[in-house]
Amino acid sequence: MDNLTMLKNLAVRATKDEHPRVRYAAVYALGQLCTDMEGALQEECGEEVLRCLIEVSKGRESRLQAFAAAAMVNFFNSADVEIEPLKPVLKEVFSQLVSLLNTGTAFVKKNALEAMALLAAFMEDSFTEFYPQIMPQLLNLLEGPSPSTDSEVTLRAKAIDCASQIASAVDSSISSPDAIRLLNALHQIRLGVNTEEDSTTMTYLFGAFARLAESVGPEVFKPYVEDCFGQLVMAAQKKTDMTISQGDEDEEEEDEEWETVTVDGDVVAIRTSALEEKADACHQLVILVQAISSILPPAALNEVLQIAHPLLRFYFSVSVRQSAAALIAVSVHGLSQSNISQDDRVAILNPVSDAFAEHIAADTDPEFLATLITSWTTCYKYLPNCLLPASRDRFIKSLEAQLASLETRDRERRQSGEADEDDAIELAGYEDGDVLVFSSINGALSMLLEAEGPIFPVEPFLPFLRLMGTGSVAPVHFALRLLSDIIEHTGDAGYGFVKPYLEHVLNVLVAPDHTTRRIASYAVGVAAETTFPVYLDFLKAAIEPLFIAAGPLDLNNNAHTAARDNAVSALSKIIRNFGDQLNAEVLLPRWVATLPVFVDGEEMAPVYSLLLDLIARGHSSVSPSTDAALHVTKVLVAAMENSDLPPILHRPIAQALKSYVSSIPAGGPTFEIPAHVEAKVVALLE
Repeated sequence: MDNLTMLKNLAVRATKDEHPRVRYAAVYALGQLCTDMEGALQEECGEEVLRCLIEVSKGRESRLQAFAAAAMVNFFNSADVEIEPLKPVLKEVFSQLVSLLNTGTAFVKKNALEAMALLAAFMEDSFTEFYPQIMPQLLNLLEGPSPSTDSEVTLRAKAIDCASQIASAVDSSISSPDAIRLLNALHQIRLGVNTEEDSTTMTYLFGAFARLAESVGPEVFKPYVEDCFGQLVMAAQKKTDMTISQGDEDEEEEDEEWETVTVDGDVVAIRTSALEEKADACHQLVILVQAISSILPPAALNEVLQIAHPLLRFYFSVSVRQSAAALIAVSVHGLSQSNISQDDRVAILNPVSDAFAEHIAADTDPEFLATLITSWTTCYKYLPNCLLPASRDRFIKSLEAQLASLETRDRERRQSGEADEDDAIELAGYEDGDVLVFSSINGALSMLLEAEGPIFPVEPFLPFLRLMGTGSVAPVHFALRLLSDIIEHTGDAGYGFVKPYLEHVLNVLVAPDHTTRRIASYAVGVAAETTFPVYLDFLKAAIEPLFIAAGPLDLNNNAHTAARDNAVSALSKIIRNFGDQLNAEVLLPRWVATLPVFVDGEEMAPVYSLLLDLIARGHSSVSPSTDAALHVTKVLVAAMENSDLPPILHRPIAQALKSYVSSIPAGGPTFEIPAHVEAKVVALLE
């Protein structure tokens, strides 16, 4: 980070150099740092960088204005950072971009429009205050005369993108008054565009139509479906220019206009511009179908399915393959809502499942795999009771094969020893990818176990529960989640499946990693909620580790607080369901002292339900005539102030707070209840 600060300081100083070329190089460097450092520059010194770019763009040199706007494009395109630290400068960024749009050259305006679009996407609802100042200007531009030069065509295309990005960023209540006007403008542009000669405008039009369909909803968008759906389907399945030659891919002369890949010993080259167009079309079709599937006829959705299946094998582009998987999922969802027979549903799901299983078993790209498995889960969810045993078995085997590959990769990483800095970064990237795959497999197995319960053949996955003992975070999380699902959905037989691995759960209840503690605590809570006596010894052994996990608060660390909440919740479930066998009278005062819980809304129900029950019974652990009175009052107030509190608990806690405070004896501990809490209690109990 010291090197980054040094480079930033050097570039910022250089933007004030008297020579324009030095200033240009400095602006270029800042823009490149925004991209190459993947958000680190924006996070560490984003406001300073933006103010610097604003000042440069106020100069008289149009080239510098254009590149300052382009650097802002890089800034907002790469920024995965919080908006709050940047809010003081964003209004100035917007104002300067508007100024460039009003006074700049065509090149400057193009970059300013692109920066404005990304600014809106970055700010989302916060862009609302700027909406009235920019949308009328964009609408006037789009409704104006047709462009007569290439630069005007490009400018209009950027305006199309900018207007649709802004309409999508703000709440629909803000953009809806202009939505029809914007859609009509795009419709007129679409009628006047030569689709063969003006691919730039068509690409931006399709993206805009897809975003607006998502924003306005299917019924409003219905008149404009013909403007984009058919063309996007054609663009997605369009054959791409390619050449096939013998030899090694690495020996081919590099050409930025061509992408190469080796298939069965042959080097296949494809034009990169065609790849980008196909990837854009597939991505836009996913957004469009997801938005309007409810108004598309089954024939249209089946057509989309037919073109998406082959694209799973489009090895030139992971982006296309990911979009193909997502496209299948959204099409299946649309078909599930239509009036088709059970036989048709079976005929849709099983070929999809088999196609997915083939790739899940053997593919290695983590992002594609995660999308593929998540898409399978979506299809299975929306077409229940349609998966045939043979297809289910193929899918199970594909997951088993992929898990074996994941386990092998994790073992190789752990055995590789200490890596140098570059290798460590590369290995961390692979590990992040595996996290996505593990998580998606958890989702699929959870869905299957929930649907099939004890009849699901869980045995192939039991060996992977040993991943709890690896020490690697992602495999441990996967195994803990799988164990929880087995306990929850396989009945009393589940104990026999998980018994050999319960000691691992106890060990990781006090692991250094917050998320590991949270998931392990959740697993204990699931076991407690089964009320099966076979888990009693395990639950007894978990009590002290859970109290350790429910230790001191750190409200500045959300992951720590969530782990603590789950530990407190697990204890509440143990006490409620096994209290008679575990001397609850001793445990309850310790448990009450761990309250409140703060961030996990799902765990608030079991926690506060037990507390309310104790108060209603007048239990000694919460007696208003003891030292516990002040603490219990504060806990109830904290619950009332918590925005994550489930609505079903609002009134009971308000009632408990009112009656509890009134029952504290005169001279007992007092706590001034905040006025806003008092007002909330009154409103709830009226």
